[in-house]
Amino acid sequence: MTRILTEIESLPDFDTEFHSLLRDELNRADLSRQQSLAQVAARLQQIDREEQNLTDAIRRSGYLPAMERSMRELQAEREQLAIEQDELTERGCSSAVAPSMSEVRRLAHEAIADLTPTSAEFGRQIRRIVTRLIAVPFRLIDGARVELRAFIEIDLSGFAGTPLLAGMAPTRFRRRLIVDLFDAPMRFSSPMRWWG
Repeated sequence: MTRILTEIESLPDFDTEFHSLLRDELNRADLSRQQSLAQVAARLQQIDREEQNLTDAIRRSGYLPAMERSMRELQAEREQLAIEQDELTERGCSSAVAPSMSEVRRLAHEAIADLTPTSAEFGRQIRRIVTRLIAVPFRLIDGARVELRAFIEIDLSGFAGTPLLAGMAPTRFRRRLIVDLFDAPMRFSSPMRWWG
């Protein structure tokens, strides 16, 4: 676990060019979200008028099955649009500010630092961080025993707070490392850090 925490801390900060690019992308995404919200609001107003027209028509001419069916369709569409409106509003709150890499590192570190490695919560949090773990048998050229070597990929994009940030720079959040699951003998230097 200490190796994973060390790799988390070694992830580089975002440069100013990336921050500028990210800010532009967030502004574009927010503009698109606001346009979608305006379209949903306009359609909800149109549904209000259509429902009022149907209600007036039912009052004037009495009940007709086609009018009831139209009213149900409008109400179902209203419910769907209300859900979409809530999602768009919520997305605006969560993606307004992109966290810095130091904030992402801090969140990931806090998620596992104080947990007992045998706890269920530790298991849930480590699965958010370690996206790939492959353990393979390994033997030194002159070694007698077969030991395990783990190939691990950590990914902190889940702590980025916005899918846009993780999608723009997936490699900024990932690290691959090799961990020997045994005590290395003196004649053996540590393995390559990255694998391709």
